[in-house]
Amino acid sequence: MLSALLILSLAVPPAASGSGPGTKATDEQRSGSASMQDRAGDAGRVMDASAPASAADLTWWRDARLGMFVHWGLYSVAAGRWEGRDIPGWGEWLLNKIKVDPSVYAGTLMPRFDPVRFDADAWVRAAKDAGMGSIVVTTKHHDGFLLWDSATTDLDLMGTPFGKAGRNPLRELADACARHGVRLGLYFSLMDWSDPDYLPRREWDTRPTDTASMARFVDRMHAQVRELTDGRFGSIAILWGDGDWEHSATTWRAQDLMSAVRRAQPGILFNDRWSLPGDYATPENRIPDGRLPNRPWETCMTMNGTWGHVVHDHRWKPASELIRNLVDIVSKDGNYLLNVGPLGDGSFDAPTTDRLAALGAWMRTNGEAIRGCGSVACARPSWGRLTASADRRRVHAVVFELPADRTITIDGIAGAPARARVLDAPGITVSTRAAGPSLSITLGEGAIDPTATVIALEWDGEPPIVGTPELIGGEELFLHETELAFRPPAAGAIHVTLDATLPTVDSPRYTVPINLQRTTQVRARTFVEGIAVGDPFEAILRRAEWIPGSDDVPPEPGVSWELVPGRFDRVPTDDAWRREGRAQGTSATVGLPGTRPADGFALRIDGFVFCEHAGIHAFTLESDDGSTLEIDGQRIVDHDGLHGPTRMTGKAALDLGWHRFTIRYIEADGGEALNLLWTTPKDQPGAPPRAIDAALLRHEPAR
Repeated sequence: MLSALLILSLAVPPAASGSGPGTKATDEQRSGSASMQDRAGDAGRVMDASAPASAADLTWWRDARLGMFVHWGLYSVAAGRWEGRDIPGWGEWLLNKIKVDPSVYAGTLMPRFDPVRFDADAWVRAAKDAGMGSIVVTTKHHDGFLLWDSATTDLDLMGTPFGKAGRNPLRELADACARHGVRLGLYFSLMDWSDPDYLPRREWDTRPTDTASMARFVDRMHAQVRELTDGRFGSIAILWGDGDWEHSATTWRAQDLMSAVRRAQPGILFNDRWSLPGDYATPENRIPDGRLPNRPWETCMTMNGTWGHVVHDHRWKPASELIRNLVDIVSKDGNYLLNVGPLGDGSFDAPTTDRLAALGAWMRTNGEAIRGCGSVACARPSWGRLTASADRRRVHAVVFELPADRTITIDGIAGAPARARVLDAPGITVSTRAAGPSLSITLGEGAIDPTATVIALEWDGEPPIVGTPELIGGEELFLHETELAFRPPAAGAIHVTLDATLPTVDSPRYTVPINLQRTTQVRARTFVEGIAVGDPFEAILRRAEWIPGSDDVPPEPGVSWELVPGRFDRVPTDDAWRREGRAQGTSATVGLPGTRPADGFALRIDGFVFCEHAGIHAFTLESDDGSTLEIDGQRIVDHDGLHGPTRMTGKAALDLGWHRFTIRYIEADGGEALNLLWTTPKDQPGAPPRAIDAALLRHEPAR
């Protein structure tokens, strides 16, 4: 489906080069192209340099909670039809479905791209009136067509009647967003089915590949991102990448891209589709079952069954479903990016307009339950969802199904609010009663919104929300001792056991921090008036065993690696590295080797790391797919299995000196990434993990 954009670092040539027809790059610009071999050494640092967005940068995005996604391009003109036939599936994947030469696709649709009804103000007003805080528009999808005048290719806006008439839709949208106070985001596809240098080709693409150069394509892709983010389209709030799965972050040079974009557009946000974790996750057309721990997220979702406009797709979600989706997402600390697919003439069709209007009408009445709100630490009710304001003084009971007795119960709120009101029916009386850890709310007579009615519950301070105990002190791995501490509950008391038994109301009551000097399994639970609330807290806090270091300096700098082809679902045993077809080599840092299969391999990296300070070291493995880390024979990180680009951290108490380590990694298909980061005893508490300096890495020669 989708994509985003970015800018080029100063180390990258100033514009893209090209080998195929239709490029606008000069010979001088072409001469700056670098080869893949030149960049192989970047593998080890591919995921650690660009700092993630700050909490301040994310504030507006979290506060908005709702945005508009726009899929619009050449495929919108076709509207899901080709040569008189209805083409099933996503409209923006038309080229991949009809399987024609890209020049035929472009030659057919570009002369027809003349959206005379495009009105940037109308688009942005529709988003704002629907309660949306941002609009993310496709600037280039997988078909390779660019919605702006680019110096890198002729497959762009200037090859259409619309562009030749002097129209500039991205600039017009930027100006409209500025006028109406809506943030502008840009989608950009890394994958490109039309560019003559992009590899791999589709199975139906018969163009020769002997002159294609993926490195040259990446240069051109970077230049396109630079054009989008150099200020010609104003301030860009989001760069929404897509189509990254066919190559690694190393191949895309994604780290350099992100760093340069942040220099050009401070505060910009990246999604997670650059073969890197980015600033937030993007589940597609689905809503997670609950919060994503320590990870901002945003569900992107269609209104019907496709992203780009398809005239024969009538699978429209009811407006009530869209509203309830929004509430469900916010109740789980997520954002909702709702898609529209404008027609080829630039207008919105009636089903889209009607749904945006219904969403806007609901938001005008109930928006305080959405904007700036997040989850509530209570059990999910059967009658609807709960959200809380940023200051935590207001809880919203969003009712989907009101029981016949017009009474709902919230388990986990142990006190009545100071005030309560129904947002869409302020004349309805609201009575509340707290009993133990539960709050009952009864509505008087009167009609309420059958889709989602909001009862706002307000306290003069923080509401007495009780649930699973929250640990605020105690190290999961400690050297000599640690202080176990819990945040005081809003009501009731926490009862704790240190012998692995489940706490009861008769278990010891937590009052002050508990000193632990040995490995202990801790369990805790909150009780209000003798009634257990929420789930038990469970953790094992381990006393560290020192791993001694060595004074013997390994002979060679860097690390060694072995690679074997094959399909692996789990990290294999060492026997796998004896397979036929094994490759070996060395690298200056930890990462994917520059020469490797596109998919389907296992990798083993061996080396020694020098610890300059004795104490607790935290090691973070970032990988796509599975990986494990052993230090001096002990498993420190088990990040095994098939998954996307994510990170996992483990800790070890390492003494001063050299320590042997082994990383095992598998790549099945799609995206690929591997990096090892750490924090050491000399780092400040809370410091982000960083790359291990190459000077601290050595290895033994292969035998």
